[in-house]
Amino acid sequence: MSLPADATRIFWGVNTTFFISGAKHTAVANIQLRYGYRVHEELVTGTNNPYLGTGGFHGELEADALGASDTRFDQIVIIASGQVRSWNVQWIEGDTQGTPADFSWVASGVKFSEYQKVWERDNVVRVRLRGTLMAEPTVS
Repeated sequence: MSLPADATRIFWGVNTTFFISGAKHTAVANIQLRYGYRVHEELVTGTNNPYLGTGGFHGELEADALGASDTRFDQIVIIASGQVRSWNVQWIEGDTQGTPADFSWVASGVKFSEYQKVWERDNVVRVRLRGTLMAEPTVS
Protein backbone atom coordinates (compact mmCIF):
# COMPACT_ATOMS: atom_id res chain seq x y z
CA MET A 1 0.00 0.00 0.00
CA SER A 2 1.36 3.40 -0.93
CA LEU A 3 0.94 6.77 0.70
CA PRO A 4 -1.33 9.37 -0.92
CA ALA A 5 0.46 11.57 -3.45
CA ASP A 6 -0.55 14.70 -1.55
CA ALA A 7 0.88 14.40 1.95
CA THR A 8 -1.17 17.41 3.10
CA ARG A 9 -4.47 15.65 2.47
CA ILE A 10 -6.78 15.78 5.50
CA PHE A 11 -8.65 12.64 6.49
CA TRP A 12 -11.95 13.01 8.30
CA GLY A 13 -11.77 12.27 11.99
CA VAL A 14 -13.51 12.86 15.26
CA ASN A 15 -12.10 13.47 18.72
CA THR A 16 -14.47 12.19 21.39
CA THR A 17 -14.81 13.43 24.96
CA PHE A 18 -16.82 11.21 27.33
CA PHE A 19 -18.62 12.31 30.51
CA ILE A 20 -20.56 10.29 33.08
CA SER A 21 -22.67 12.53 35.34
CA GLY A 22 -20.31 15.42 34.64
CA ALA A 23 -17.07 13.51 35.35
CA LYS A 24 -14.77 13.60 32.30
CA HIS A 25 -13.13 10.34 31.21
CA THR A 26 -10.26 11.01 28.84
CA ALA A 27 -9.02 7.52 28.04
CA VAL A 28 -12.18 6.20 26.34
CA ALA A 29 -11.16 4.27 23.26
CA ASN A 30 -14.52 3.12 21.83
CA ILE A 31 -18.17 3.97 22.30
CA GLN A 32 -20.84 1.74 20.79
CA LEU A 33 -24.46 2.88 20.79
CA ARG A 34 -27.41 0.75 19.67
CA TYR A 35 -31.02 1.78 20.08
CA GLY A 36 -34.41 1.46 18.46
CA TYR A 37 -37.91 0.11 18.90
CA ARG A 38 -38.98 -3.49 18.92
CA VAL A 39 -41.63 -4.58 16.46
CA HIS A 40 -44.61 -6.57 17.74
CA GLU A 41 -46.03 -9.05 15.27
CA GLU A 42 -49.67 -10.09 15.66
CA LEU A 43 -51.34 -12.67 13.45
CA VAL A 44 -54.56 -11.49 11.81
CA THR A 45 -57.30 -14.02 11.08
CA GLY A 46 -58.25 -14.18 7.41
CA THR A 47 -54.98 -12.89 6.02
CA ASN A 48 -51.42 -14.08 5.81
CA ASN A 49 -50.08 -10.59 6.53
CA PRO A 50 -49.50 -9.95 10.23
CA TYR A 51 -50.10 -6.67 11.98
CA LEU A 52 -46.76 -5.06 12.80
CA GLY A 53 -46.96 -2.65 15.71
CA THR A 54 -44.33 -0.49 17.36
CA GLY A 55 -43.10 -2.04 20.57
CA GLY A 56 -41.04 -0.73 23.43
CA PHE A 57 -37.78 1.16 23.24
CA HIS A 58 -34.52 -0.68 23.82
CA GLY A 59 -31.04 0.81 23.76
CA GLU A 60 -27.56 -0.24 24.80
CA LEU A 61 -24.33 1.64 25.33
CA GLU A 62 -20.86 0.13 25.52
CA ALA A 63 -17.68 2.03 26.26
CA ASP A 64 -14.12 0.72 26.12
CA ALA A 65 -11.36 2.62 27.85
CA LEU A 66 -7.68 2.36 28.55
CA GLY A 67 -6.86 2.03 32.21
CA ALA A 68 -6.00 5.42 33.67
CA SER A 69 -6.17 7.08 37.03
CA ASP A 70 -9.35 8.93 35.98
CA THR A 71 -11.07 5.81 34.62
CA ARG A 72 -12.68 4.45 37.76
CA PHE A 73 -15.51 2.70 35.96
CA ASP A 74 -15.70 0.16 38.79
CA GLN A 75 -17.43 2.85 40.87
CA ILE A 76 -20.15 3.28 38.23
CA VAL A 77 -21.47 -0.27 38.30
CA ILE A 78 -22.72 -0.12 41.86
CA ILE A 79 -25.98 -0.82 43.65
CA ALA A 80 -27.75 1.88 45.69
CA SER A 81 -30.66 0.81 47.93
CA GLY A 82 -30.83 -2.50 46.08
CA GLN A 83 -31.13 -0.86 42.63
CA VAL A 84 -28.72 -0.38 39.74
CA ARG A 85 -28.02 3.36 39.70
CA SER A 86 -28.90 5.61 36.78
CA TRP A 87 -26.24 7.85 35.27
CA ASN A 88 -26.40 10.70 32.78
CA VAL A 89 -23.89 10.15 29.98
CA GLN A 90 -22.64 12.66 27.43
CA TRP A 91 -20.08 12.37 24.70
CA ILE A 92 -18.98 15.09 22.33
CA GLU A 93 -17.79 14.44 18.80
CA GLY A 94 -15.33 17.15 17.84
CA ASP A 95 -14.80 17.28 14.07
CA THR A 96 -11.13 17.56 13.17
CA GLN A 97 -11.58 18.58 9.52
CA GLY A 98 -12.42 22.00 8.13
CA THR A 99 -14.90 24.09 10.07
CA PRO A 100 -15.33 22.50 13.50
CA ALA A 101 -18.82 21.12 14.06
CA ASP A 102 -19.22 19.46 17.43
CA PHE A 103 -22.09 17.08 18.07
CA SER A 104 -23.14 16.47 21.65
CA TRP A 105 -24.85 13.16 22.43
CA VAL A 106 -26.74 12.87 25.73
CA ALA A 107 -28.19 9.67 27.18
CA SER A 108 -30.19 10.37 30.33
CA GLY A 109 -30.57 7.58 32.83
CA VAL A 110 -28.16 4.85 31.68
CA LYS A 111 -28.08 1.83 33.97
CA PHE A 112 -24.63 0.27 33.76
CA SER A 113 -24.95 -3.40 34.58
CA GLU A 114 -21.69 -4.91 33.38
CA TYR A 115 -18.07 -4.06 34.13
CA GLN A 116 -15.07 -5.83 32.67
CA LYS A 117 -11.39 -5.22 33.31
CA VAL A 118 -8.52 -6.92 31.52
CA TRP A 119 -4.87 -6.71 32.54
CA GLU A 120 -2.91 -7.55 29.40
CA ARG A 121 0.56 -9.02 29.32
CA ASP A 122 1.98 -5.86 27.73
CA ASN A 123 0.95 -3.97 30.89
CA VAL A 124 -2.01 -2.26 29.24
CA VAL A 125 -5.20 -2.26 31.29
CA ARG A 126 -8.50 -2.16 29.40
CA VAL A 127 -11.94 -1.63 30.87
CA ARG A 128 -15.40 -2.01 29.38
CA LEU A 129 -18.80 -0.84 30.56
CA ARG A 130 -22.13 -2.02 29.25
CA GLY A 131 -25.39 -0.30 30.07
CA THR A 132 -29.05 -0.08 29.14
CA LEU A 133 -30.59 3.19 28.04
CA MET A 134 -33.82 4.25 29.70
CA ALA A 135 -34.79 6.61 26.85
CA GLU A 136 -33.70 7.69 23.38
CA PRO A 137 -30.46 9.65 23.35
CA THR A 138 -30.53 13.19 22.02
CA VAL A 139 -27.97 14.80 19.75
CA SER A 140 -27.42 18.49 19.14
